[in-house]
Amino acid sequence: MILQPPLRSIPKHHRHTAIHFHRDTLHHTCPKLAVELRHRLSLRRKRPLEHRQPLGLGFEISPYKKYTMYLGTKDKNTGRQEISTEKMKSRMHEICMKYVDGYTVSVMDGYYRDEKGNPVHEVSLVYFFLDTPIDALEHIMEEAILEFNQSSILLEESEARSILYKGAHNAK
Repeated sequence: MILQPPLRSIPKHHRHTAIHFHRDTLHHTCPKLAVELRHRLSLRRKRPLEHRQPLGLGFEISPYKKYTMYLGTKDKNTGRQEISTEKMKSRMHEICMKYVDGYTVSVMDGYYRDEKGNPVHEVSLVYFFLDTPIDALEHIMEEAILEFNQSSILLEESEARSILYKGAHNAK
């Protein structure tokens, strides 16, 4: 029997090759173990949502653009939070609802280094928008920059797919 080094001792960038080498070696030396290894490896591979078998339950799969907007709470001139987080959320709600039909917001802690290299903590309001026109987001960001005296707002765009689960009782 040929002995192989443990997988942990193989550098990460070579592990995929090492798994195939182990599997091929096992196929010749221990066929039952090779079959089990092939089975376990196949279970680890995730199939994309559109290739999964529907369960007959009520859901829709749809592609869309997801936008995540990060709004800091500190004033750009004073470096302090001049408006309470709850008041900012309330005012942002008014701004957002002028341009979009819905969103999700979360309050998070953000960290960065300032111009002098000092670590800075800042409470951030993080907004999630699904399939929203970019011009609506530009209007929201422009109002927020002026309203809260911000130097910038980070907007992240990503392609995503969602499953809108409606429940088995709605599948009919």
